[in-house]
Amino acid sequence: MTTYFSRYFQRRGASVLLLLFTLGSLALGSPTWAQTKRPSILYYNSATPEDTWWRTSSLLMKAACDDLGMDLKVVYLDRNPFTMVESFKALTSGPERPDAVVFQNLKQNAVDMLNLAEQARVPAFLFNAGLTAEQAAKYGGPREKFKYWIGQMLPDDQAAGLDLALALYRDALEQGLVDAAGKVHMVGINGTPSDGAAIERSAGLALAVQKEPRIVLESVVSGHWDRSEAKNLYPLLKGRYAQARVFWAANDPMGLGIMDAMRESAVVPGKQMLVGSIDWTPEALQEVKEGRLLTSIGGHFMETAWVAVLLHDYLRGKDFASETVSFKSQMATLSKSRSAEYLKDFKPDNFAKINFRQFSKVAHPELKRYAFQFAPVLKEVAAK
Repeated sequence: MTTYFSRYFQRRGASVLLLLFTLGSLALGSPTWAQTKRPSILYYNSATPEDTWWRTSSLLMKAACDDLGMDLKVVYLDRNPFTMVESFKALTSGPERPDAVVFQNLKQNAVDMLNLAEQARVPAFLFNAGLTAEQAAKYGGPREKFKYWIGQMLPDDQAAGLDLALALYRDALEQGLVDAAGKVHMVGINGTPSDGAAIERSAGLALAVQKEPRIVLESVVSGHWDRSEAKNLYPLLKGRYAQARVFWAANDPMGLGIMDAMRESAVVPGKQMLVGSIDWTPEALQEVKEGRLLTSIGGHFMETAWVAVLLHDYLRGKDFASETVSFKSQMATLSKSRSAEYLKDFKPDNFAKINFRQFSKVAHPELKRYAFQFAPVLKEVAAK
């Protein structure tokens, strides 16, 4: 028997070693595991299909995955972090085990998810909302404490909060919506206080107050990202802060809720009061186009598509870590005129026109750096 195996390994040794190396790579979760297999990506969408921003993020990721030859499974959570954890436990132990998972730090559950990904040896990618400062102090960043936390892409929420506050402030000055001392009285409607996006956007609002001493920030209250809740807050806030003429909203639904309440109070938004928000939802941008909502800042729903590109390259053996493991996406302000172009062309039916392969280093080895920008995307969806 020993003589037989000795002769076998002499003849087949190289092939056997290659097989063992491949199996070892599979066990370790190497990014070179599958050059021919169609990868499966699991996306935990924190909201519901009825939420425009979150639905758009799913549709864009689906378009990117289709373009890149990957399968996508979307699980909607209705903002329940426990559903995410239980679902992931089940999927990683069953036949639908994903090759990578994408999720946000929903109500601070990211550490639980990263622990599960580590145990299951499934590459995990955080997007939209990262670890809290306290969590980051303990667990670090991607590929530090958690080997299978391979990367993250987070929007510059603080810059968005700052830019929104400054845009509202400047317009209030131009329209004369100031007190006798020339100061602008502003109220902030923030999201769920524990959410990373809410923390960062309100930090941007606070920074605007530091930069512009003529901003009087009357109060920042939580509307929990909800239109109805923001609508109900408006009469209470207006009664308490009679000089407030400007409302900063951390997302479009809350901004629209404030405007709903204004209309019921016979207040004309855009003239007697100013409202600005974040997210680029179609309804909000229609209000921008018609001059009632001052502005909406957004574009960060593209993150899911950008993450799909990064995962495609990683799973095909081109590790994005050569550039960075922590990407920061920038949001943009849509003006009244630009919002009309966006509303006309940026529709789900046009997402298939987007060539997501142009952003991939595997598809285009000549690329030196990832250039994730919204301008070429808008140009492609506008093409006839």
